[in-house]
Amino acid sequence: MKPDEITSQQALPSTFSRNYNPSSGPSESSKENLNTIIYSERITPSQLSNIHLNELDRSNTYSRDIAQEVRKVNQSLEIIDTHLQDMQASLEGIVKVYPPYPPDSTERIAALRQFSTLRKMIDQIAHPKSIQGMERVLADPNRNALAGDWTIAVGDSQTEFTIRHLAVHAGQGGLDIPDIDHHSSDRQISAALDQIALAQKLFESSRQNFIADANHVISKIV
Repeated sequence: MKPDEITSQQALPSTFSRNYNPSSGPSESSKENLNTIIYSERITPSQLSNIHLNELDRSNTYSRDIAQEVRKVNQSLEIIDTHLQDMQASLEGIVKVYPPYPPDSTERIAALRQFSTLRKMIDQIAHPKSIQGMERVLADPNRNALAGDWTIAVGDSQTEFTIRHLAVHAGQGGLDIPDIDHHSSDRQISAALDQIALAQKLFESSRQNFIADANHVISKIV
């Protein structure tokens, strides 16, 4: 079966993760707590289509709700990936230009401000105003007590399966992206560029872990 393209985004409350039984459907308490948030449609790159969501979409309604949770995390990961690429490009636009921009040049200041803004945007993903359902795997544990693994209990035996927390926040213990600004020196910019390259490797490892965990959970539900 071919994996589907991930397009729409939705989320469920964290209470969902503890009481799913594919044979009986959602419990009454879960139905009462179900609060779906619909996000804008987005085409997901082929790299993320390795998550086999077709199987959930063709199963029961509650399975499709899990698929929507996975899609939402995927969307956030893709946004972070794009931000990292743009951060790298903004710094490369400074260090690779010849002759180099003077410290007070408009181009240099704009590039460094873009870097700082993108770092803040990654932090916003990892520190939302509220966390629902599987979003907890993206949260920064240094700033949010709800950050952590997402677990679902499956079947009559209520066997637990887990999607592990992803260390994709910008700061320490995550991607460790330097917090530079438009006053930063050439040495600081060069060091930040090296750290972005490392952050991209750390991020890709986390994303592959998410794909593996999501497919494992899916295989146990359908």
